[in-house]
Amino acid sequence: MMVACALLTSLALAQEGGGGGVWSPEEQAVLAAYDEHKLLTARRLAEELLTSNPASIPGNYVMGSVDAEAEGNLALAMRHFALARERYEETLLNTPGDHWKMHANLLTSIATLAGAMEQERYQIQILDYHDSLYDPNLTGEHAWPYMKLGELDEAQRYAQLAIETNDPWEMSAGHNAACAIESTLGTRSPSHAACMAALDFERVQQDADINVAAFNASLTALSVFDFAQAEALAKESAEAPGAFANPWLVLSDLYLTAGRGAEAVSASQQLQRWRARQPPRDRSHGRAQADAGTARVLLVAGETEAGLRLANRALQFPDRMGNTSMKAEAALGGHSLLRLALRRADDERFAEEVATRGWLGRVVAWFGSWLPTSRDWQDRAAVRTSLADTDRLLLTLRPYLDGRLDAPTWLAGDIVDVVGAGVVQEALNEARGTDTELPVVHAYFDAIQVEIDRSRGRWASVATRGPEVAAALPTGEALLRARIFAWSAEASWRQGDQDGAYVAWEQALRLDPGVGRRLGLALPAQVLVLGGGDQGAYVGDMLSRSPRLQMRSGGFQVTVDGGGQGPLEVCLRSPTGAVMRCVHPLLAPVEEGGPESAWDRARASAIGAQRELFALPLGLDRNAALSLERTVNVDEEAARAKLRGAMQTLMP
Repeated sequence: MMVACALLTSLALAQEGGGGGVWSPEEQAVLAAYDEHKLLTARRLAEELLTSNPASIPGNYVMGSVDAEAEGNLALAMRHFALARERYEETLLNTPGDHWKMHANLLTSIATLAGAMEQERYQIQILDYHDSLYDPNLTGEHAWPYMKLGELDEAQRYAQLAIETNDPWEMSAGHNAACAIESTLGTRSPSHAACMAALDFERVQQDADINVAAFNASLTALSVFDFAQAEALAKESAEAPGAFANPWLVLSDLYLTAGRGAEAVSASQQLQRWRARQPPRDRSHGRAQADAGTARVLLVAGETEAGLRLANRALQFPDRMGNTSMKAEAALGGHSLLRLALRRADDERFAEEVATRGWLGRVVAWFGSWLPTSRDWQDRAAVRTSLADTDRLLLTLRPYLDGRLDAPTWLAGDIVDVVGAGVVQEALNEARGTDTELPVVHAYFDAIQVEIDRSRGRWASVATRGPEVAAALPTGEALLRARIFAWSAEASWRQGDQDGAYVAWEQALRLDPGVGRRLGLALPAQVLVLGGGDQGAYVGDMLSRSPRLQMRSGGFQVTVDGGGQGPLEVCLRSPTGAVMRCVHPLLAPVEEGGPESAWDRARASAIGAQRELFALPLGLDRNAALSLERTVNVDEEAARAKLRGAMQTLMP
């Protein structure tokens, strides 16, 4: 997802304002307050001015600017700009004076707003009108809307013209557009070279836009599978002035994909703090993406209820896409695919909880599982509709290229079950012939082939090729490698190769302990109670019924020990007896608000053990993990801060 140059997204300020003696003292006061960035004062003065003079050009201009910049209300801002423009062209156009600066700023603001609202044709019309009246021309600003419209030849022409000027503003816009255009073409090294050229240009400018340029370059570093450079460039973006591009989106997914759970959580927290820094007009561009990014972390952490709430919100309140290269359909399809994965994992977690119930509770849940449901049909339909675009399907199979479904590599295999193995196979064959520049990409294609073979029941092929494919993938693809190893383990087990299954399972779980839950697979293991008295025995009995385990001797071991006055310790051990992971599920004391019997306490421990044991470690406790969901309410917090600021202006 390339991001537009920040120059294109910043509404033109009044600057000198122009006007000389044209503007009344009240209008000059409004412009002065806005020029000094006193937005509350500017709004108050503009409202008073428009009450007495609804047609005031500066009043409508400032009110529109404040509506867009401080409120994020682009539609209302456009209305005020239109009123100001109409009044200016009726009364002042082609008359002497320096008031033309106001009109030029108005046209620039309208064009910028039109782009943000995805009205690209109107944006081009306004830019052309501006250039017919004023110098210098807004050449580079033409490239982005033409690119969004798919008219790439025209977009490239304007980008090159802008680069060839001596105007740093125009050259910045041209380089930014050239980066995005090359990425839209689906290239790897050429797009990375174009985006690095844009970044190198910004690095030597006095008023550099490193934030956006480094963000875009980090995405193309991923497209050439240079994960270390992608991380470094995203960090450079985070350290630069400006806040339009949110580099923590890249870092959160990068860390999560690599299985670096604690760093993924930290990046997700930074992601939301970054959004809180953004002005409202920019914040509305990334809310759904931020929600989806945090939901992915919660999915891998096993916190499916919180993840579902964020995925729901990402779908209910989609982002504006005017200043990014992503299409709304790609975001909708990706977020729908994420919600399907969250629901599937949530079902598995519910089954784990059911396993801790008494026999009657298990029977009731079993009957309930047979009730028909249509809850997933909408999400499946959204994914299919998005991938009905053949180009988007091809790009989704070609990892880290712009234009793909908004989904990480470790979720891409889910499209096989949604779209169909035959459709994906045809697209995969075409992708193999198209994407030949970098050999490593074929490991990703082979991973999709494993998913297709698995879907078609070709378990012998999965068992044979799966480990080779997982080993060929980059080390930064920990979650994807774990997924392929897990399918290989399941295939080996079905083929009667228990030793092969144990080896593949151990490799999968060391990369991602939560992969079995997300895929609905069970680990061949036995439960051994080493201590803990009655409570330990209860926990062992409950865990033996867990859908995450299929009872087999000689394989993995889940041991239960401790208890009494101290916490239980539940450990997962490899077939050789090596400890892979131990958890200490919280043991609530027998007191008010806690479980009242040993059985109740054991059930709470068994639920907690499964929650922690079959999820990626995050390096923090569950309450801290759940705080991720609470950090996303930055809009509400920003509103509170705004209210506090307003109160301070009223209080002596």
